[in-house]
Amino acid sequence: MNPAPPVMTLELARQIEQMDISYSVSRLGGMQAAQGNPLGIQIKSYGNTVAFLIKAWPDFWYGQKVLGLSSADGVFLDEIAQLFRHNGLSCRFEIIPGNLDESLASGLSKLGFVQMGFSTALYGCPKRSLQALPAGVTIQPVSSSHLDFFIDLYQDCFEYPRLVENEKTVVRRWIEGALHKMDCYIASLNNNPAGIGILYSHGKCSLLADAAVLPRYRSSGCHTALIQRRIDRAAERGCELLTSFPAFGSNSHRNLERAGLRIAYTKTMWYEHTIGAR
Repeated sequence: MNPAPPVMTLELARQIEQMDISYSVSRLGGMQAAQGNPLGIQIKSYGNTVAFLIKAWPDFWYGQKVLGLSSADGVFLDEIAQLFRHNGLSCRFEIIPGNLDESLASGLSKLGFVQMGFSTALYGCPKRSLQALPAGVTIQPVSSSHLDFFIDLYQDCFEYPRLVENEKTVVRRWIEGALHKMDCYIASLNNNPAGIGILYSHGKCSLLADAAVLPRYRSSGCHTALIQRRIDRAAERGCELLTSFPAFGSNSHRNLERAGLRIAYTKTMWYEHTIGAR
């Protein structure tokens, strides 16, 4: 059994949320650093709040979002909304419990935002597993020489279109620059590439980030094996806290709870009501 995670507090919730911000800054900042910033990425801070914009990918879930917002930064609401509107984009505000009060909710409402969704944060403590992997499943780290294959498999696992070459160059730039704090894995089933997983580590905390399996190999144990391998790696790195941000009630959520993580908090998602949740 994994050691019990610390009791949840607002301070701990903000620490967990900071991992989401840190990974987003690392990811989008790495892609932004590609020559000429071809995706039109912007990362802007407003006090403790950070806005992430990807002009070339308006529907990509890692862009068009605002993290870390609390009433202390409510004075920036109009400025943040105008950043996205000036670029012809809608955005979402993700707000953790304890950071939303009547004044902030009223300010969002006046700008045309309504609460139309939830996102779940999980947490736990890493401990190396002694369990064997499911039959036929192997997990291998990705080397820098196999990044193109990993990027293609990532797109296939999430059922996204394959990236064109200039887009792949941008994503490669991010991964190459982050390999000192990030581990990428490929799961195989009977020697067939089947899934991908990413572990991002910062200080004493690790984030079980993106993980997905090809549709034809789902329910084979690959996703569970990817979770297990990344938890092992977090323990190897000396991390003391694990986090993850799955869709509530999803297969990923269930598999992460089976691995010992539990719900830290559920944050509200605010979208422009004229656009609707994406």
